Amino acid sequence: MWEGFLFWSLPAVIFGMEKPSGLKKLCEEAQTLEKMKSLKWFQRPIQYWFGAKGLDARIRNLNQQCFRLADNYLLKNDPAYLSIANENLKLMASAGVYFKVTSTTMAVLHSHSTRYKGNISENGYAYCYTDQGNFPLNPVAEYMFPKRIQGSVDHWGNLNLKAVSSGFGFIQTLPVDYKGVIHSNGTIELNINETESDFLSGGRLMIDKMMANVFGSNDSAKRQFAENRNKMRQKVNELTLSVSNGDSQFPMNL
Repeated sequence: MWEGFLFWSLPAVIFGMEKPSGLKKLCEEAQTLEKMKSLKWFQRPIQYWFGAKGLDARIRNLNQQCFRLADNYLLKNDPAYLSIANENLKLMASAGVYFKVTSTTMAVLHSHSTRYKGNISENGYAYCYTDQGNFPLNPVAEYMFPKRIQGSVDHWGNLNLKAVSSGFGFIQTLPVDYKGVIHSNGTIELNINETESDFLSGGRLMIDKMMANVFGSNDSAKRQFAENRNKMRQKVNELTLSVSNGDSQFPMNL
């Protein structure tokens, strides 16, 4: 029976006749696409419109939106959930954290990185990668490097960082590591701790990846952070499932 529903749902999904906005609609579309993907006779038209990898990307994007909406709803309406989230922020707080550059890359249009994204892994380490480089038409950019970095980490351990000031040098322009603070509200402030020579590349090497031991030797904080993240993930999944099944206790526009 649901194959027939999928058939009539296909035009709306493909042509964007209905753009889902609420959690329920987003989950319904993701479930519809998952079922379409499982049917061999649907695979060819779906791949034609979405591309071989486009369908997986669309499903992944919908699931991410569902996750964010459910997370935001719980932060605003579930005191126990908010308490767990705040505890995770406090567990990550550190007065002396080091972000070490673990790999560099040579970019054609950039000489140094300006934005970074990352997350805290199950092992308690934060892994960041360069998401954006500097403006390519700056004639003195090859002598510059990110000196101060600021940003934030959320209760899940997702990091968003940005270089807020640049250092200048003729040889020592490649960052080795940064030292800074993670505040209990998730704010991060980092300052350059050490640089090394970038002479042979002519100032073209830039940060590719960084790593930080967020919890240091505090294994109990690391374990508690992981446990809290599992609890929050379970609550998000339960809410998503309840809304998808039409649970009346939640607002219709959620």
